[in-house]
Amino acid sequence: MPESRQPQPLITLLRGAAPTFLLLQLGQAASAFGQPANVEGVSAMLANGQPSAVQRHRATGVGEPIDHALVRAGVAAALIVLPADPSSAEQVAADDLRDIVRAATGVELPVKREDALPEEYEGTLLFIGRTQALEAAGLPGDPLEPEEYLIAAQGPAVFLAGDDSGANLQASPAWTLADRAGKRELPRWLPGDRAGGTHAAVVHFIENGLGGAFLWPGELGTVVPKASTLKATMAPVRWQPPLAQRIVRNLSFNSNRYLAKARVAGLEADAMLPRLEQSQRWFLDRGMAGGRLRVPGTHSTIDWWEKYGASEPELFAVQPSGVRGPVSAAKPFQFRTGRTVKQCTSNPRVVELLGEEMKKHFTENPEAEYFAVGINDGRIHGFCMCAECRALDNKAAESITHMFVDEDGQVVGVPYYFLTDRYAVFWRACHEKLQELAPGKKLCIRAYGVLEAPPVAETLPPGMAVDFVGPENMYFSESLRQAVLKRWDGWAGLGADLVFRPNIHYPGGGLPIGFSRKLDEDMKRFHRSGHLLGTDFDALHMSFGTQGHNHYVLARLVENPEVKYEEIMREFCSKAFGPAAAPMRAYFEILERATTETAADQETGEQWLVRYTRRLVGQDGERINALYEQARAAVPEDAPERARVEFFREGYRYAELVQTAIAATLAAARGQGTAAQAQADADRLQQWFDSHKDPDSWVVDRITIGDGILRRSWYALLADIQAEDTTLQRDL
Repeated sequence: MPESRQPQPLITLLRGAAPTFLLLQLGQAASAFGQPANVEGVSAMLANGQPSAVQRHRATGVGEPIDHALVRAGVAAALIVLPADPSSAEQVAADDLRDIVRAATGVELPVKREDALPEEYEGTLLFIGRTQALEAAGLPGDPLEPEEYLIAAQGPAVFLAGDDSGANLQASPAWTLADRAGKRELPRWLPGDRAGGTHAAVVHFIENGLGGAFLWPGELGTVVPKASTLKATMAPVRWQPPLAQRIVRNLSFNSNRYLAKARVAGLEADAMLPRLEQSQRWFLDRGMAGGRLRVPGTHSTIDWWEKYGASEPELFAVQPSGVRGPVSAAKPFQFRTGRTVKQCTSNPRVVELLGEEMKKHFTENPEAEYFAVGINDGRIHGFCMCAECRALDNKAAESITHMFVDEDGQVVGVPYYFLTDRYAVFWRACHEKLQELAPGKKLCIRAYGVLEAPPVAETLPPGMAVDFVGPENMYFSESLRQAVLKRWDGWAGLGADLVFRPNIHYPGGGLPIGFSRKLDEDMKRFHRSGHLLGTDFDALHMSFGTQGHNHYVLARLVENPEVKYEEIMREFCSKAFGPAAAPMRAYFEILERATTETAADQETGEQWLVRYTRRLVGQDGERINALYEQARAAVPEDAPERARVEFFREGYRYAELVQTAIAATLAAARGQGTAAQAQADADRLQQWFDSHKDPDSWVVDRITIGDGILRRSWYALLADIQAEDTTLQRDL
């Protein structure tokens, strides 16, 4: 072997070598390799015009560009190197990289620890995490900030490292219904847990350097560039996600609710829920959910009725009828449980008791920044109407319908005002108490329902964080969306820091819909206001065959709100569908336009579901089916891109069945069709659901959507449509 091609003595480099010596040695090794050959894989893919991953991060010039072979002609050309004592986050990051390379090439890269490296090695060294080699190379220079990560090269070494403080990347725990019924303490992944900077570096490397992608859970949603030779090519990166909190919830946090829904939908709940949790965790870990900040937007007094209801009933809200506390016979559910009972916030004893909880909270969690005083669930239900509370309300505030239980036990809607001025007085009293007990700490409140609009005249406590919810159907009504934007601006104008915490994934019936462009516009508006602390989306629904593009855009935006929308969609379509990217991109544009125009057209009085499905299947159906035929023709039948086209086509099939069932039911009610035909169309929809019981199919979320549609007969659905019942949009 020529002198210039001799392997380098790696062990010397890793055992206390000075940084200058390391740089010299790595530089010599790099020159030995020369220019890599013209290889297949990522380079060929890029040469053919397929874009690489979105360049969503700044290149800092730290280290050299990455241009390194990992596999050559079916033979490993790289080692994955871990620290001598790797953390769980570093180990999982290495495992992910190894698995992707194996899936792409059939070759498994060796994984070694620094203290077990061979004396000599000729090839690429992929150093994962806080290795001695990283330190010896003088990288990253100044210390990494929380969640910040680095991707850089020096000679044959590629460094993939990040801040892993607080990382929680353990495998999803196994649990059973018996565990839950027995109230065994289960290790859970909590909103705000994060994979860690090292794992983020590896994910970025896979997406930008190797041309891979994580589109949705499972093999079909994992993109790997199949090749016998694989090379990584990308610029060096040092990056910290700008949003300190990037929560996208997984549905398992509401597991009791979804266990019941799974049973109704005919699913094996004991098998479904753990697999649901694992799949969601997989997607969220690779979509950069997490955060270095935990803003505790929560319902903060859910146990108060149980603790104080009998001894101190005057702590709780008075309804016009004089009722305090839950009413077991009332509907909706918000009146039947103590978890949703509101407080009488003009009673100073409420602040006193909260002070006790503040003291306990910060004693047990001294590192915490916030204390939550969010209202209990039920956004418009059962707020206090005592004279003292009403005296604090501002009659110049917007009007909103409140729900109360009357003297006969019936729930009635009463026009009244937003209550934010009243609560601002309460929040200032809580802030004063907090400063007595824990100076410098802050409050977090929830702008939700009757508290969604900012106060008209009252001021806010300094440093208060606002968990801003907004109406869940904001992308199905443009007038609602505009009201949300105005209210956000109002809170920001008062100096509040805000967390965008919408429920936008609940409505829509799992149908193929498009709100990602509007979401992009709003996230950029919020971020540029300078008041966006982060996100808390409730929740990730597994309708990837109908709304997977929305989920992908969301993942990119929580990672970096300033990445360009067109770049995200180009990346998604090119990586998912390859040669079929253009017709599939046109399909998603139709969904976006149909959703937007249906949201703007509310003059007919018909339910959104009726208007949207008629538009999508009737008006746009011919064009959509032509696009699917074009997409199929563009991709070989056995290619994964073709399978992904069919995955979304199956989601559109669901929309066709829903529209047919609704139309047949309406026709039967109007005497223009038969009940037998309506039942037959409903049965076909049922059969479609029955054929999608595999927990890992994820075309449409069986747990949330199957329950919403199948537990109601189509004739009950018809009654809702005729009565213009607004619960239809919530349930479907």
